[in-house]
Amino acid sequence: MSKLATDTPSVGILPTANTFAQTLTMPYVHLFRSFQVRLGIPQTFLLILGYGFGDEAVSSKMPS
Repeated sequence: MSKLATDTPSVGILPTANTFAQTLTMPYVHLFRSFQVRLGIPQTFLLILGYGFGDEAVSSKMPS
């Protein structure tokens, strides 16, 4: 395995009871905030393919 692969921490959030709390830590809180700012720009739309909206930690960040 390359040095990069072994030294790079995981950036995924596994589906656990602690998922929502994990989204409030770096880097996720920054990514979700940037996501919300972009969606707030006039004439911006969000195209979603293949997402079932079952993840409340992510769905709560999307406009209804």
